[in-house]
Amino acid sequence: MIYVASDLHYDTQYPNLRGNASVRSLAASLCTIGTPQDLLCLAGDLGTDKVSLGTCLDFFAGFPGKKCAVAGNHDVWVDPAKQDSWQRFQDLSDIFREHGFHALEDEPLVWNGWGIAGTMGWYDYSFADDINVPPGAYRDKMLPGAGTAMWSDALYVHWHLDDPQVTKLLANKLDLHLAALAREKQVLVVTHHLPTKKLLFHPRWAVSRQWRFLNAFLGSERFAEVISGHPNVSHVFSGHVHMSRETQLNGISYATVGGDYQTKELIAFDGSKLKRVKF
Repeated sequence: MIYVASDLHYDTQYPNLRGNASVRSLAASLCTIGTPQDLLCLAGDLGTDKVSLGTCLDFFAGFPGKKCAVAGNHDVWVDPAKQDSWQRFQDLSDIFREHGFHALEDEPLVWNGWGIAGTMGWYDYSFADDINVPPGAYRDKMLPGAGTAMWSDALYVHWHLDDPQVTKLLANKLDLHLAALAREKQVLVVTHHLPTKKLLFHPRWAVSRQWRFLNAFLGSERFAEVISGHPNVSHVFSGHVHMSRETQLNGISYATVGGDYQTKELIAFDGSKLKRVKF
């Protein structure tokens, strides 16, 4: 069985009591039902700092199978006066390994007949709707007239690259990892950000203008383009949107992990069908 969880948002500094309890319940259940033949994939947004991330990962120490993880955008939030997000992003791989998780951002994984590749992903505004917003608004993450940034990455993520450059870099790395899995008969991809806007809410006209603007920061079509170039990829699991959604694109099944800051969702995937369990 392959288990996928995402957006655990475990917080030790400003604890969300309901959310933290849901994380502990999910982890305890996995440690009980898991077997050595199982795989656990965590798809990002796991903690708010190094302490909370480590605490969150430790809850899964008793899981008897293989464990792997990718980062989410919250995992690279920093105090700009103290740290750079790119350095934080690189440090996460060491943190994952220290807590018994394979860092998919560094290299893919072959497990029980499956190739597993993963990336945090990012956004390049390719999800943007035509709502008459100047390009600079997406760079600043500020809807005209709002007076302040509307997406917290603007405050806490500090790269030396712009968003499209980060997206291109990570998409190219995913492409290389998938190429390394070319001999595997079946491949599964784990991302934090959405790889296709088909996973967004539709019809688009029913979405408020504010959220049509914010949806530009949920992912990038570049990742679906990369994934579609590798015919052995059959399934993709993502987080980030806190909604349970599924779609098909070019013969590949895409699914998001639901749950939010209060409740969490676990996907159990047997290789063909998936089951969702709420905590």
